[in-house]
Amino acid sequence: MNFCSECGNELTEGAKFCTECGLKLEPVIEAKLSSEEFIKKTLLAAKEPGISIVPDFQEKKLITLVKTLSADINPAKVIAIVDTSNFSNGRAGMVFTGTTAYIKESFSAVETIPYKGIDFVEYDLEKELLENGKVKEKKKISIKYKEEIREIYTETSYPLQVLADILQGIKDNVETLDSNNQMIQLQNLDPAIIELYFRVIIAYLKLKDGIIAKNEYKELISLMARLKISKIVVDKLRDYRFSEDNEDIDVVLNKLKEQLKMHQVSSNAIYQSLGMDIIAINLKVLDNWQAEETLVYILEKLRITAKQVEFTIKKINMEKKIIEKRMNDREIKPLFTKFTALATSAGVTGVSGFGLGTSGLITLALGTGGIFIGAAGAYGVYKGIKFMTGTNESEKFGMRMSVLTEKMEILRASNVYIIEDIIYLNEKTSDLFSEIIKGEELKQELIENIQHFMMKSKNISESSQLVEEEQVYSEKELIIAQLPTVLNEDKFMELNKDNIQRMDNLSVIYKAYKIKREDEVIETEGAEAVFEVEEQKLYLAENTDIATLVETLKTLQDVGYFHTAASSIAQGKVVAKKGIESLKKGLFGKRHE
Repeated sequence: MNFCSECGNELTEGAKFCTECGLKLEPVIEAKLSSEEFIKKTLLAAKEPGISIVPDFQEKKLITLVKTLSADINPAKVIAIVDTSNFSNGRAGMVFTGTTAYIKESFSAVETIPYKGIDFVEYDLEKELLENGKVKEKKKISIKYKEEIREIYTETSYPLQVLADILQGIKDNVETLDSNNQMIQLQNLDPAIIELYFRVIIAYLKLKDGIIAKNEYKELISLMARLKISKIVVDKLRDYRFSEDNEDIDVVLNKLKEQLKMHQVSSNAIYQSLGMDIIAINLKVLDNWQAEETLVYILEKLRITAKQVEFTIKKINMEKKIIEKRMNDREIKPLFTKFTALATSAGVTGVSGFGLGTSGLITLALGTGGIFIGAAGAYGVYKGIKFMTGTNESEKFGMRMSVLTEKMEILRASNVYIIEDIIYLNEKTSDLFSEIIKGEELKQELIENIQHFMMKSKNISESSQLVEEEQVYSEKELIIAQLPTVLNEDKFMELNKDNIQRMDNLSVIYKAYKIKREDEVIETEGAEAVFEVEEQKLYLAENTDIATLVETLKTLQDVGYFHTAASSIAQGKVVAKKGIESLKKGLFGKRHE
């Protein structure tokens, strides 16, 4: 199954143009794959029900299948499952790792099928016409090893054809049998791998002129903060990035590759993650990334294709749109389908749905190029909460609020790293001045070193300002996400009428909420009117400062505007009042006639 890299539309086999957007399609040249890559690709193209590919597993179902099939299976190394049980509970089916398939039909014994040593696989479908006129089907696959032939039968809908395609395909098309850890997160890897991961990024950033620019430094520090790496690794990386020596990037990549192999971690997934992070650091040049020689060079080293680069750029732009346009959960959810289709088309592995890293919202299971960590789970927290109209904006903006909250934590941690870096550079500069004082003459080398550290201190200070600006913006957006765009004034008045601070509360509210002018356009989606009667609507003013927004949120919380029970009562009273008013108007109108 292939998808258009431009619009995500599913493509028919052999298509030369996308029927949806008209994009011209380049012919695909098939390359030798690892066993893990081949199994994923084959199952993605299969039409059988019950197929799940890492990381899109239901954890309970995966564990049930593993327990049912074999205690020898390491769940972290499972790359795909096929659930064939009658009640979709994982009691029967297939489990695939990079070296072995485990299969079990209902009421049958477990079959363990190693890929190594297979000579050929043959699939056969026998049909028998019964006396009652019905056709009975019997499926069989024969697996020939050097020393034996194994035969597996079924008379049910069990997908033996898919199994046969995978086993024969591995024999014909696979170069290496890999069995790597699929579920591990980057921050949980061995410290040596994490250090080398960042050394690759730092070596790349210093590749052109030996200097890490302020924007690059900010993104690098934010990435380190998101992963919450250990102090030992942080200190090693500080010495490394402020060193005058520029390490050859090929040497660092080879060291990383060796560590990944030693710890049985998928290099393909880690390289994709690295590529996405490096692309995200280059936000200013993404419109013409092909012209950036150093960027093209490192992406080629990481085996990142042009399709994957374009996918990552689309991902970054999508994330930017979600934040800047203040999209609600209902608007965000449809992006799941498009994002997944684009990822599949680009050959990006390990799509986990909504996530963000340092600057974005949709992320990879092993990738870090975004800030939305676990937002899919966060949506689960919000989706069961139902409020009266206008009661709580978290009902509509749960995902964006989760992102902004996570981003605030990252920025706070980034500032800690920046302060530590400034202290480090001050100590280095102080040591150099001490050498000058002790020496009989001022050496040119010492002067150059002082200038070097002063320049880096300036870059870090400017990066700190960028972090602070982003932090202020994120704080404001987080508060706005919790406030109603349109205030239900009647409900607020009902809740506030008996409050001892009611006059002060009114003053605060009218600072943040204004009546819409005739020439003013304000987004009102999600605001629902209970009665179609003439009423004054108050809208959250765009230019409200952060201090007023904080005060407004506190005021609404204090009067119970977001409290389900209190709001329901207040809303009921408002509805009753409006109903009585409408009735009076109706009766008065009739008498007047």
